[in-house]
Amino acid sequence: TPQQTKSVLNEEEAQLFNQSYGLDRAANFEGKWYPHCYADVAQLAEKHHRPVLAVQQSIDRAKQKLYRQRLNRIHPATDDKVLTSWNALMIRGMNIAARVFNRTDYHDSANRALQFIQRTHWKDDRLYATSKDGRAHLNAYLDDYAYLLLAVIDALQNEWNNDLYGWSKQIADRMIELFEDTDQGGFYFTSSDHEQLIMRSKSFSDDAMPSGNGIAACALQSLGLLSGNSKYLRSAEKTLQAASIELQRSPLLYCAMLNALDSFLNPGVIIILRGPGEAMKSWQQVVFDQYLPDVLCYAIDRKIQLTAELADKKAPEKGVCAYICEGFSCREPVIEFDQFETVVKHFIDPSSQDEKPEPR
Repeated sequence: TPQQTKSVLNEEEAQLFNQSYGLDRAANFEGKWYPHCYADVAQLAEKHHRPVLAVQQSIDRAKQKLYRQRLNRIHPATDDKVLTSWNALMIRGMNIAARVFNRTDYHDSANRALQFIQRTHWKDDRLYATSKDGRAHLNAYLDDYAYLLLAVIDALQNEWNNDLYGWSKQIADRMIELFEDTDQGGFYFTSSDHEQLIMRSKSFSDDAMPSGNGIAACALQSLGLLSGNSKYLRSAEKTLQAASIELQRSPLLYCAMLNALDSFLNPGVIIILRGPGEAMKSWQQVVFDQYLPDVLCYAIDRKIQLTAELADKKAPEKGVCAYICEGFSCREPVIEFDQFETVVKHFIDPSSQDEKPEPR
């Protein structure tokens, strides 16, 4: 109120502040004042025949005094819980931005968040939906598992980590175990051991957030192609089959499912680079400099011992080797940088001349 500002500020500060923010006028909302800038510094300086700098300094002092006074009030509650699903979306977005803009600080931010989720929200081989003050609770929902799975698969492009790759398979296995409708296909929103509800919902449409089923189908297809495990591909296909009638009726409601369908009909490209870490960066950047959403490119240092399903992607004795698979067909390994650039150019412009991959 005007009286409160006058009790805190000296006469000059109160006069300038009240005139600037409308407290010298009638109350502007239900008998109370909500400060709104009616006059800027230049207008006040002209009105009072004073230097602009002097007016600005007076108002700055007034704001500081009023702010210190406001700190004595009880602060409103803040929503500082951490949600798995929202963080997973942010982690993937930050990692994509890190690659596009070549910003290591974006990757570092995403990596810290992902480590927190893994450390705090993943307990005893299952995921939790939220945490506050470092304590996680509430069994996770389908969206939490699906978004996180896609985020982890994507994060491996920024920096390969065997433990992170292993965690992606754990997340996928638990998602299938806890949420999959083994009879009709697709995934329920709640887990099989969730509290008893009137009905166990299963939705394929997007809402305020992307469809959990759509993201799950996309992530499982990527993981299936990367790992060679057909279990993940079968779950993704059954999800698409379960949603097929709804997709045909109202396709605009199912953008995430349509993305998954496109990936099923036109399987993406998996590129695995092996060699010295520094040498692989320029190869990987050839991919990241383009907009190729259906191409996943993983750079795995030659020192890393890969798991059994990836063991055939051996590192060369010297230089870099690129293993390139389109869906279920793989090319001969590429060891020349110029040839690799030509292959990537083909993904940008499929009409360009290029050798065809062989079925694997």
